[in-house]
Amino acid sequence: MSLVNDMLRDLDSRRRQVPGRDAGAEKLIPAVEFTPERRGFQASKLVLPVLLVLVVLAVVALFVFDIGLPGSAPVARPMAVISQPVVPVVVPERDSALDEAMMEEITRMADRVRELEARTLTLQQDLTPGLEAIPLNPDGSATAQQPASSHNTLSSPVGVPVATASVPQWTPRAWDNREAFSTAASAPQSAPAPQQDIAANSQIVEPDAPVASTLVRSASELSFRETDRQQVQQALELWQGNQRSAALQMLQQFSTQNIEAHQSRETLAKLLMQQGDTMLALEQADIGLAIAPDHGGYKKVKARAMMMAGVPRDAVELLQVRAPSVASDSEYHELLAAAQLAGQFYDDALLTYQALTANDAEQARWWYGLGAAMDAVGRSFEAAQAYERAVQLGGLSANLMQQSQQRIVAIRQN
Repeated sequence: MSLVNDMLRDLDSRRRQVPGRDAGAEKLIPAVEFTPERRGFQASKLVLPVLLVLVVLAVVALFVFDIGLPGSAPVARPMAVISQPVVPVVVPERDSALDEAMMEEITRMADRVRELEARTLTLQQDLTPGLEAIPLNPDGSATAQQPASSHNTLSSPVGVPVATASVPQWTPRAWDNREAFSTAASAPQSAPAPQQDIAANSQIVEPDAPVASTLVRSASELSFRETDRQQVQQALELWQGNQRSAALQMLQQFSTQNIEAHQSRETLAKLLMQQGDTMLALEQADIGLAIAPDHGGYKKVKARAMMMAGVPRDAVELLQVRAPSVASDSEYHELLAAAQLAGQFYDDALLTYQALTANDAEQARWWYGLGAAMDAVGRSFEAAQAYERAVQLGGLSANLMQQSQQRIVAIRQN
């Protein structure tokens, strides 16, 4: 530094010595010695403006990104989360047992409908062949048919007194005068052993109510029940004329097209049973019971089929549910009494036959059934009186008449 100062002084002296220069020439001032502290001070003066510019740019950038540029998607702001107390939501539980029961019931109903449709289709296919021409124009009215006293014999195991009962059936028309019931083998007087099965060749022809004669009226004046009755009447006339397939086809078509045609469906079931088609008859009865569970005619058809199949206890269980009064349907209670006797419900059979004889004391077969029930429970003297009453009234089949007389003699001898 001293060298530099000397040089400056030398230059200054030379300048004063140059002619033509102003006297007041500027004096050169020696340079101040440069230190690192002064350099840092000058650098700090540059940093502050730079920082200020950066801050301004940052603020501008934040402002631009916050409000969003034109055409740009807005930036989602984080929402403030406010903590609140959590209330548990109680969801009521479904009753699983009820749901399962409802589903099972719906499934059973659907299966039942499919089963009925399949049975009806099967019956229609079985009855269709050979039925191209069916005469359905009879010009006369059918006369009412009266039930005859036909009977089945029921017996108990060895060691039990004779207990035979009649199964109520309708008498065939003139074109079919076969025996309505099978005859039981006569047993020794000391220990008679009657049979337990109902004969398989039971005849069932007529509907529950006789087909009454009706005046010819216009179709618009006929009620559905009367139309149903006329269908039964025409079918029975075809059956009497030995046109059995035509009669069955007629009843089957009418009952299929009219769900409430109970008399036609019941008659169809009875005719099928008469010609030996017990399973088809049972199917028609089941279809009818699915539509009208309390219909007595269907229950009687099904009960007869059960007795012919050797399950009289099932027939008793069916007939005991919502049974009609004895006065309104004595045939129903006669069949119930026969099933009770065959199922060895002797006390129940005794009460049923007592109700029947109290309602009508002129039916020989009911007195015979009452005697058989009393005989089974050990009331032999009263049984002999009932047998005698049945013999006096008459109308019994030869087999039942013979068994009544044999039991009377055996009881009197003891």
